[in-house]
Amino acid sequence: MSDEQLLPCPFCGMLAPDDLIDTLYPSGTYRRYDIRGFHHYVGMRDRKAGDEACWEMNCTENMGGCGAEMHGDSRAEVIAKWNRRVVQKDAQ
Repeated sequence: MSDEQLLPCPFCGMLAPDDLIDTLYPSGTYRRYDIRGFHHYVGMRDRKAGDEACWEMNCTENMGGCGAEMHGDSRAEVIAKWNRRVVQKDAQ
């Protein structure tokens, strides 16, 4: 399992498996910065040295999940998005 603590799926509540090989992985999209500092997304075919991999987190349907997906510019970003929850205020 990864060092990061993963919360259950934000949509169906399924727990991530210990082996994240089918759950958390590079998405096949890469981020490239131009000379002005703006980033652009490129596919695997257009990838160049120095491009950074984007990541994807899935709630896998073949393991009983709902198929939800999250994408991020880094592994840490996609985990943070996956773990984000709305804080409910008490209704009065």
